[in-house]
Formats: sequence, C-alpha cells, structure tokens
Amino acid sequence: MKILKFILISFVVLFTLCVLIIVFNLITKSKPKIISKERTEIYYPFESNNVLNIDSIFNIYFNTDTFPLILAKEKNNDTVGILKNIQFLDDDNQVFSQECFNNFMVDDQDWDTSSCKEFDYFRDWRAVEGIEGIYLDNFKTKNGKRVVTFTHGEGCSCCTEMKVMFKSVKYHPLDDPRSVLDNYHSSNISLSGAEEEWLREDIEAISIFIKEIDSTSIKIKKLENSKYDSTYNDVFIVEKTVKFY
Repeated sequence: MKILKFILISFVVLFTLCVLIIVFNLITKSKPKIISKERTEIYYPFESNNVLNIDSIFNIYFNTDTFPLILAKEKNNDTVGILKNIQFLDDDNQVFSQECFNNFMVDDQDWDTSSCKEFDYFRDWRAVEGIEGIYLDNFKTKNGKRVVTFTHGEGCSCCTEMKVMFKSVKYHPLDDPRSVLDNYHSSNISLSGAEEEWLREDIEAISIFIKEIDSTSIKIKKLENSKYDSTYNDVFIVEKTVKFY
C-alpha cells in the first residue's frame, strides 16, 4: 500500500512539473524580444562600371569588418521597445548628432528636454568650437586638420580689430561625414531628375538589396547612374545593421 501511494505521489509531482515546464516554455516563447538598440554602420561607397554579383558583395560584408566607415547610426529604444533617440557617430565612434523622439511639449513654445536633448555639432559648429567674431576662411594642414581663420571684430579687448586668429577645429560643415553620402547622391539626383530618395527608388534610379542572417542585416543601395548616362559609374553604398536585445 505504501509503495502504491509513493508511486501515485511521484506521478502527481512529475506530472505537475511537466505542466509547469510546458507553461513556462509557452510564456517565454510567446513573449516577443524587445530590441534595445539598432546600430547601422555605413561604409564608404565604391564605384563600378561593371555588372557586380550582389551575392558576392553580401558575402564579403557579412564576413569582413575592416571596411572604412563613414559614420554609424544608432537607434536607441526604451524598455518596451519604443524609439527614444537616434544618434550619429563618426569613424572614431564619437556621437556628433542626436535626434529625440520621446519629448513632449510642455507649453506652446517649449519642449521637455529632461530625458533627451537634440544637438548637431556640425550644424552648430561655431558655438561648439567657440568661434566668435567674423569668420574669414578655412584650410586643411598637411596632417589633415581643419583650421579656421577669423577676427574678433570691433570692441574686443583681447586684440586689435584686424588681427587674424587661427584655430584648429574638429567640427566644420565641410567635414560632416553625411556630406560624403550627399555628394554621391547628387549625381544620381541630377541624372534621374528626382531629389527624394524614396522617389528615386520608385523609378528604379536606386536599387535596394537586403539580406538578413540572425540579428544582422545588410542593405546594398545601388545608384543606377549608368542607366541614364553610360559615362557614369554605378555607385554601391553598403549598410550593416545589428539588432541588440
């Protein structure tokens, strides 16, 4: 009798454990993964006047991480997966611009910036670099550093009005990495006659190819310049996106 009771209790315990395991698996499987961040790296475009195999480009970029980077873009989400901000980073992985998406207006003129503040160092480069007075010109040194020239102007106690000042700056509109992409797109815009990127995709002035492997995806944008003028090369812009959960 004791043996039968032991077997019955063991069966009940085992059955209960199995049910709990099944329920736990169903709950965990049905719960969607929340993406905390998406990082997209945009590499320097390359040109070709030949027909390239798209699959070979995918294979190279999926298996190699040493291509020169123009910039990176990170989409940061909150704990429930809602987009908080987008940050743009240079090739040194330093943030130079931020766009906010969870701010709300507290009155007719002001926005709540307690959780996120928008900025763009290349747009506001004079304030960031502390360039006051009259901006004159800029040039690059032999080591590639950008130098701007300016005068402090009338009424400055530190120097005469006409004294030219020199300052090495990190942020200047001419060095904005986003302008590299704009320059490549400019030929495609003039050839196709369409400025908006979505419209150029619609008329097939831009071809898009996407491939995903696990949490990584690669997008290839092919600017179809030779379609309009055979003297132009086609341009390939590759973006690699990794999702973090």
